[in-house]
Amino acid sequence: MPQELSEHASNQSHAQNSRAVMAFLGRLATALPRWPASPLGALPRSTRKLTSQPRPMRFGSMLIVSCGAFFHLPALCDSFADARTPSPTKAPVHAPAWRTLDPMACQVLTAEQLARLPAVWHRYAAVAKGCKLSAPGRPTRLTLVSIFTEDYYRDRPVDAPWEEFPKPLLLDQDFRCVGVLPEIYPIEQPRELTLRHGRWRDGLPQEIRIHVSNPAIGGDYKLPAMRWDPSLKLYQSKGSKTIKDIPCPTF
Repeated sequence: MPQELSEHASNQSHAQNSRAVMAFLGRLATALPRWPASPLGALPRSTRKLTSQPRPMRFGSMLIVSCGAFFHLPALCDSFADARTPSPTKAPVHAPAWRTLDPMACQVLTAEQLARLPAVWHRYAAVAKGCKLSAPGRPTRLTLVSIFTEDYYRDRPVDAPWEEFPKPLLLDQDFRCVGVLPEIYPIEQPRELTLRHGRWRDGLPQEIRIHVSNPAIGGDYKLPAMRWDPSLKLYQSKGSKTIKDIPCPTF
């Protein structure tokens, strides 16, 4: 009696293993591609009936027959499954992120900073602000200094004339001018500028892009991209030279 129970348990275990292997092979069969279709597939149905050519067969179906005959050797079937397992692909390398400058993050210059700028800036002390163009988690190596014209005209008459404000300056960490924007950031009435900076290298943006929202008839436009020239240690416009680079003032 104990021997019969042992044989019965062994048979049940054997059957369970067989069902598990056959279920695995069934899933594998649906995942594997078909053999190339027979040229006879293009013939009319009546012609195909007269031939003895077998129908296209899944490779997986053949695999079930082969492995099914050896269900007591699961390692054999596993080797076929491993052959179909795709090799892991490398994660794509993402380009350094671009950042959009937020005018709300700009801060009024200190008296010490303002004193280092040309004299034309001094009369706009209350609205001259510095905007950090920094990479995430890196020290600031570039600052944009600009007159916030909207703040300047807020307490002035509606018909106050537009003044000739100094152009925005790009300053390095030593407060040295390395570039000049052709239009005032963020607003040169009636236009509004959106500035994006990116392509970082050692915490310094290698390119600055400016989109101009223009309600006038000409519509919106983009200024030529300004790119860092390491030989000159300056930002210069690239592409169409419809706007000439403005030289840095001496100070």
